[in-house]
Amino acid sequence: MIAIAPYVPGDEAALKIQAAQLQQPSHPIAILSERGYAWTARSAGQVLGIGGFVVNHVDYVTAWASFADGKGTAMIPIARAMAREIAAAANHYARVDLIVVADFQPGHFLALALGMTPEATLRHAGENGEDMVLWTKIGPHRDSAIEGE
Repeated sequence: MIAIAPYVPGDEAALKIQAAQLQQPSHPIAILSERGYAWTARSAGQVLGIGGFVVNHVDYVTAWASFADGKGTAMIPIARAMAREIAAAANHYARVDLIVVADFQPGHFLALALGMTPEATLRHAGENGEDMVLWTKIGPHRDSAIEGE
């Protein structure tokens, strides 16, 4: 069984990050967790993933996550939990986004599963000059408010 619980500082020490994400630019999990809300996914005591939201301002958050090597089918319940978190965030914030390295297909599949929409390609935006794709979810009440302006 997968348990999703609030992140506790030090959880990242037990996360063996999947090889594909080790190649991507990232920020230390402890720093990201201090800038918003974070969660840890576990099964049988093993940390399978850590993620959360960085609060950019009062109406805008950026989602982030790091996953364990060998998580296998555990990704399905983790993705479902993430989708619930993103839907809840979109009901609270005007904008939720996440950024995926352009050639990292599993990240794009996850973004689609989370109900996100690709918004832009950020050319040479990665730490190593790689292209990034910006995925977004706009709160449902925000689109109708903009249309009425």
